[in-house]
Amino acid sequence: MFLPENIDLTNSENFILTIRLTSESFEFTIHCPTDNNVFYYWDTTFNDKLSYSENIQKIFFDFNLFTQKFKRTIVINVSEKYTIVPDEYYDKKKAEQFYFFNVMSDAESSIVLDNKIEPLKINLLFDMDDDLHSFFSRSLLNPIFESHATNLISYFESYKKDLPYKYCFINFDKSLIDIITFNKDKLLSATTLQKRNDLDLTYLIYNYLLSISFDQLADQLLITGDLSSQNEIIDSLKKVSKNVELIEIDSYPTIPKDELKTIPSDLLIKLCE
Repeated sequence: MFLPENIDLTNSENFILTIRLTSESFEFTIHCPTDNNVFYYWDTTFNDKLSYSENIQKIFFDFNLFTQKFKRTIVINVSEKYTIVPDEYYDKKKAEQFYFFNVMSDAESSIVLDNKIEPLKINLLFDMDDDLHSFFSRSLLNPIFESHATNLISYFESYKKDLPYKYCFINFDKSLIDIITFNKDKLLSATTLQKRNDLDLTYLIYNYLLSISFDQLADQLLITGDLSSQNEIIDSLKKVSKNVELIEIDSYPTIPKDELKTIPSDLLIKLCE
């Protein structure tokens, strides 16, 4: 891997490394919060002949840059498995109990992590393979572990405020779809679904809107993410909602437009913090 000339890792303490993990791919960015010209994005899909953990370890060993001393190192876990607990009910010592009561997962091989979303007074819990978490903790300098949903919820919370109706954000990712709804300034629900064919996915979205008593005339649908192949779904949604708006995540100023389209929403959000 050859980094661009404007990224000199002898100055890595000025840069932020963000790693993004999905079930099928590994992505990372290097950027400098004080210099928009310093930016690099790289992604790869996993080798089917290797295990998930082996794929990640191979990337680390093949490219000797992740062990550098960065200003900040973030690991984003992308998964539909998470749950939300309001502050008034949350006890960090009981995080595993909260999580495994609400989410089907392998308790023996997982560690439960939590992200606090301060403006909404909620805690988002998610899990990661224990061995993988240990590997990152050993291999990276003080990594911060986050769920992709944490970044989306935090961003969407600040996007539209003080509206007298519900607003529902739909974010299309390469293999997932996130649906996050606010009722005025309160988080109503957040869910992440595996992508399916257009008909099944449209049906799931319809059912979701019914479950939150979505008002077709007053409430808003705000759609973002990878929209390159979502025309049929968007057209269908326009038939059930009077208020459909396509929105763009605030972009890092120097990212080329072609490359910008390939970067997931939750990663774009981290670049603009």
